[in-house]
Amino acid sequence: MKKNDLKKTMLFLLPFFLLVLVKQFLVCNIPIYAISTGTYDDMMMVSLAERILDFKWLGHYTQFTLVKGPFFPFLLALANFVGIPYISFQTLLYSLSCAFFVFCIKDLFKSKYRNIWLLVIFTILLFNPVSFAFETLQRVYRNGITLSQVLVIFGGFIYLYLHRDYKVRKLLPISFLIGFVLASLWHTREDAIWIIPFVLVVIIILIGIMLYNWKKKKEQFQLSKLFCFLTPILCLFFITILIATINKAVYGVFTYNELNDSNFKDAMQSIYAVIPEENIQYVSVPRSKVKVLYEISPSLNSIQAELEKSLDLWSKNDRNPNDLEVEDGWFFWAFRDAVSNAGYHENAQKANQFYKQVSEEINSAIDNGLVPSQYTMPSALMSPWREGYLEKLMNAFKQIVVYVITFDKVSTQIVPSITNYSGGIDRFEAMTNNKAIYPDGILANGEVQSYSISNMQKYVDRLNNITKVYQFSGAFFSVVGVIAYIILSIWLCFEIKRKNNELVANWLALTGILLSVFVLMLGVSYNEIASCFSISYMYLSGTYPLVLAFNFIAIFSIIDKLIKRKGQRNDKKNLAKARN
Repeated sequence: MKKNDLKKTMLFLLPFFLLVLVKQFLVCNIPIYAISTGTYDDMMMVSLAERILDFKWLGHYTQFTLVKGPFFPFLLALANFVGIPYISFQTLLYSLSCAFFVFCIKDLFKSKYRNIWLLVIFTILLFNPVSFAFETLQRVYRNGITLSQVLVIFGGFIYLYLHRDYKVRKLLPISFLIGFVLASLWHTREDAIWIIPFVLVVIIILIGIMLYNWKKKKEQFQLSKLFCFLTPILCLFFITILIATINKAVYGVFTYNELNDSNFKDAMQSIYAVIPEENIQYVSVPRSKVKVLYEISPSLNSIQAELEKSLDLWSKNDRNPNDLEVEDGWFFWAFRDAVSNAGYHENAQKANQFYKQVSEEINSAIDNGLVPSQYTMPSALMSPWREGYLEKLMNAFKQIVVYVITFDKVSTQIVPSITNYSGGIDRFEAMTNNKAIYPDGILANGEVQSYSISNMQKYVDRLNNITKVYQFSGAFFSVVGVIAYIILSIWLCFEIKRKNNELVANWLALTGILLSVFVLMLGVSYNEIASCFSISYMYLSGTYPLVLAFNFIAIFSIIDKLIKRKGQRNDKKNLAKARN
């Protein structure tokens, strides 16, 4: 690289670097929020991370071990191992993902102002309030990492499309990175299926273009490039097989996750398949249905006492805590707790065999016409479709759209952590190297909390002031972004007639982002109407960076095109004058 080019590059990167430093400073003194009573959520992540640090994989097998993906505990353990505070580590990962995304989309813009567009997009993504909010950064849980994951995956695929003619050696590192991050998303949350349509469509388009060029333009067929385009899916496949193989070696069951790939999933779907006599909102397995299940499943009947106690306990957690019914969002936990209390979770093989028996017994009763049945969803997390859901689904979807674009409920807070036993919050602090706020300011050892909450408040207030800017402007820019996308779509039609494909890449990138956001919002909408409270920026975290990226890529695509066209006209005029 020439000296002048190096200087220009450094000057271009300087504001990005400074903005990252500003972001790291802004979050450096905010507290974590430790829910040490969250045996099924937050504390589970910390416990799994502790086992990973002890080189014991995921620890002793219980009903919790193989239900949630291992990636976030691995990330917690990694931050602890290298000695970087969790909040700083998580923030740095997000900053790097924003930089990567901007690097990947840079060739969507052609005008001389491209660097300005990229800096603006980077800044808007970087200070996305969800990246430093209470539920997605302060809370030590897995939903916050989704923001970084989606930016790398979408940015990487856009890069592959834009540079599909590059040599394989230049594309392969990006493909492997996408594949690793895609696998990390898949093994972070059990509902990551929403991103697969986007991934498959982009890969099909890339392979389709390659085959078209090979057949129509007589270009050489490159097996290595085909492998390069398939690498993200191959990485997902092999990492999933690797995790399942480790689980087989440690626990005796070949599965990467018991919710998505096990006899437990089959048992849940069999239970959902039986049509209940009662129609209770949010409850697909009412007590009356459980009694029927006891009659057709001897295995389930054998744990009747444990299941009844578990259902009584879990019924207190839902929207109607006095009706003794368990909503769908909690039923699978009530079921697993009962099986564990009955002694079947002594090891994974024993539990897996029990769930297999339950599934086979219920399916046999269905096949023999002993009970009426219904279709079930592909995921054990999703309860069956009901009459009247379509209208409810659309209403929830509209509510989510407004919720997301207005950054509703997003905030950074100083809130006392939750504990009901000595040492719970301490474990979070030890794992994250961040401070938590103790109830009543008293530490686990009886000492008074020494660090200054008033100093923390200054940092929190700064972040909340940034959040207010997004809340004030979010809906406006979303509307402008959608209008820009519509204009771009119409413009593209005229350009294609003139055999000008310059806007195709921009339109495809925007359409891929838009449809993926639509799928994720639709999934959360279904969970809201069918299962449990789901309209939360914690569950929708992946939509926020994508919506921001969509809005400003659309806006700047139009502006960039207009500026470029104006420049071309001026060049033609100057050329004509020169000739005259």
